[in-house]
Amino acid sequence: MYENKLSLYYDILYSQKDYKSECELIKKYTTKTNLLDVGCGTLSHSIILSDYFTSITGIDLSEPMIDVARKKIENKNIKNIDLLSKELDEVNYDNNYENVISMFNVVNHILSFNELEKFFRQIHKFLKPNGQFVFDCWNGVACTIEKPLHFSTKKVNQDHYTITQETTTTTDLFNSLSTMYSTVKVYDDISQIDEFEYIIKQKLWTPNLLKELMEYIGFYDIKIIPYFNDSKTASEKDYRLTFISKKSA
Repeated sequence: MYENKLSLYYDILYSQKDYKSECELIKKYTTKTNLLDVGCGTLSHSIILSDYFTSITGIDLSEPMIDVARKKIENKNIKNIDLLSKELDEVNYDNNYENVISMFNVVNHILSFNELEKFFRQIHKFLKPNGQFVFDCWNGVACTIEKPLHFSTKKVNQDHYTITQETTTTTDLFNSLSTMYSTVKVYDDISQIDEFEYIIKQKLWTPNLLKELMEYIGFYDIKIIPYFNDSKTASEKDYRLTFISKKSA
């Protein structure tokens, strides 16, 4: 899903996302040691966190996204981040990390229960006993109460570029799946210079299913809060959720 042209414009499309406040909550619930960033994308979280953790490993399936991430850490001369583009089961990090994060709906990109269980088991293996695991996701219950917007638009201005994105979303509640069809157009000061389309599918997992599966695998002290806001208790109508948990000893 995150290939080719999308990777080139990804950071501009999401330049208004509040990565800093998200990272503040991550720091609050993790320890100042090492970090594994699963589905790291272009490293927007990990670059901010690189001043906090002693070392970071970013892993993502998308080579183009990893290429963008690599250029960013080279330009910023960041030395404590390593990058991998592999499947989780292709790496041997058993009991190696004090902290794991998986940001920006990575869990929703997992479309089958078997793959979801496999994902959580891999995270559990990577963590040391009592290690911290933080991730965010869509709330499948909230999406059932009120379907995601059928049509949305975005316009972002940065440097000499203007990017517009039009997204049509179809939601199949019977199969708990939302599919987003996006068209992106890029303009410079004079004319349109690029255009591309991409599709993202997201599984609408319910918070109770996620929590019970995590407990079954061996996570405990699982907190579910509204999107990066630990001053409130999550409700059925919160569209975005953040999970905070630990690996059992």
